[in-house]
Amino acid sequence: KPIYHLRARCSYCHRVPVCLARALQPLSISDTDNSLDNHSHVLHAGEHLFYAGEAFQSIYVVRSGSFKAYKNNENGHETIVALYLGTELIGLEAIDRGVYPYSAVALETSSYCPVTPEQMLQICQTDTETHQEILQAISRELDKEQEHILTILAHKTAYEQTAAFIFN
Repeated sequence: KPIYHLRARCSYCHRVPVCLARALQPLSISDTDNSLDNHSHVLHAGEHLFYAGEAFQSIYVVRSGSFKAYKNNENGHETIVALYLGTELIGLEAIDRGVYPYSAVALETSSYCPVTPEQMLQICQTDTETHQEILQAISRELDKEQEHILTILAHKTAYEQTAAFIFN
């Protein structure tokens, strides 16, 4: 099997105890490897997981590879919003909005598991350790967003910062 597939094995992952995808099917690690192989999906470099404005359907757990989240401005220029690696969650921001606020594209051959809102709710109600991990992931995303905003504002004048604050 290709090397990227080996990296996606549950038996090699340090986050198995709090894996969102594994929590959907509490099996032995070797059974989970086989089960998730049947439920995970593979995208090749340049293929999209979703596009900005698409209706929210799932949060995605990256099993292997990497994804780039980006937005295009009105002039068509791309701005990278985030990079996602193995075990990270993509699409959390779409829960509230009902649509994905950015596009996500595979940077290399990558695998992922979709987790629907219903599955997420079931996990949160039955697995407190994974529920805590989800809250931590959401907190990390909020922290990254705040750092991004502060970095942008640091390069603006006081007048521009005030205007940005008012319009945000």
